[in-house]
Amino acid sequence: MRAIHEGCMKETGADQALIHKAVKGEYVDDPKLKNQIFCVTQKIGFTDESGEIMKDLTVKKLTEKFKNEKVINAAVEKCVDKKATPSDTAFEFVKCLHSYAPEGLDIMTLMA
Repeated sequence: MRAIHEGCMKETGADQALIHKAVKGEYVDDPKLKNQIFCVTQKIGFTDESGEIMKDLTVKKLTEKFKNEKVINAAVEKCVDKKATPSDTAFEFVKCLHSYAPEGLDIMTLMA
């Protein structure tokens, strides 16, 4: 995961400080941060190149990591919402999962 994160940082030029803020739940409306989140979600299979959320694969991967399929299914269903751009969709999806998910199901731990 670290290699994906670092590769995306090289591609997007995202500010590491903004990524750390997002990990803590503070999502700054920054185009490079949005591109970073989209890049990572695409490389791990949560989104496709058009920004479409890959719900089944996302639930499967998060369940492997966090072991709570019922909560994960509910969070993913609640958070899927197509936005104007793929980066906006990924950003809002991850932001929603982060705020909706209970403690111990922190999606941003996969991004940092």
